[in-house]
Amino acid sequence: MKFLFTINSLEGVWFSKMIKNRHIAISNWAAGFLFSAVVSACTFHILFHQINLDWHSSIIRSQGVMSGYPDWIAFQNRLLGPMLVQAIHLTGIEYDAAHMFVQAFAWLLNCALVYVFVTASGRSPQTAIIAVTSFAIIFLFSQYRRLLIWDSLDLLMMTTLAYLAFSLPRLRYLIPLFIFGILNRESGLFVALFILIDAFDTDALLRLRIRVTNWFKFWTGISLMLIGIIYVKSVRTLFFIETRGGTDDIEHQLIGNHFQIFTNLRGIIRGSFLDTNFAHTAMVAALVATLLFFFWNDTDRRRKGAILTLSILANILMFGIFRETRTLLPLLPLALFYGLDRWSPGKP
Repeated sequence: MKFLFTINSLEGVWFSKMIKNRHIAISNWAAGFLFSAVVSACTFHILFHQINLDWHSSIIRSQGVMSGYPDWIAFQNRLLGPMLVQAIHLTGIEYDAAHMFVQAFAWLLNCALVYVFVTASGRSPQTAIIAVTSFAIIFLFSQYRRLLIWDSLDLLMMTTLAYLAFSLPRLRYLIPLFIFGILNRESGLFVALFILIDAFDTDALLRLRIRVTNWFKFWTGISLMLIGIIYVKSVRTLFFIETRGGTDDIEHQLIGNHFQIFTNLRGIIRGSFLDTNFAHTAMVAALVATLLFFFWNDTDRRRKGAILTLSILANILMFGIFRETRTLLPLLPLALFYGLDRWSPGKP
């Protein structure tokens, strides 16, 4: 009887601890979501009332994609955001209000995802709160003229990709993320690129050798890359009528985008250190320097994240407009999770 009483006592203690731990976990998550909601609300309030963003221009560009008359052919495949806005608009809500709702909800979800991903990787709620706050501050600091609907959804994709790249690079998560990303814009190809990068051994790369460690991921990455390119090209060909300015944008028909590398390099060399872009240029330079400095002595996981980050930066320099700092937003979650992985490692 004494033995049974001891067993029952131990079970009672275990059960009470389990209930207590679950209660603490639920409380932390509830507090985290509430904090994320407050931060996102404050951030969007500042965006809407304090920063002189051209929201009307963003709305016009969204409507142009749906009508087949975008600013450039490069915008035509960016359908997901405008379609979400249109779906809400069909319920009777004004188009402008629907557009702002999608933008605000995307940012709320982004803050919540940062909190969830940081805590899910074994870090404390306090670390997650600091991460959400830092994310929001740098996001505000990175605004320039306008925030397009696909920029907000793209940040959702990149936040998820950054977490997966540094924590949980499994295909069952990456493939749905690719579908979401490619429906939003061509940057969904970065998911396919990461799957391809993850198939290689970076230790062999340091010895100037190429060694594939996962052939299934290799061919999956190649296949998704081809599927994404065919999809983007097909949508642009099928739905593009002419630009909003009435031209056929023939000079960009082949690659479907602007080639900005020389303009961006000239701007960085001549202007970025003399005007308001100085801080953004310095931050990007610091990120690149950090990635390269630790690259040779880093873990395989962080090296792959660094390769992805540098590849995205190269793409921005090649096809984006560097002084429009919204184009640098994809680097933000990658820098955040790289920093967390290096200086604040979570529990496995």
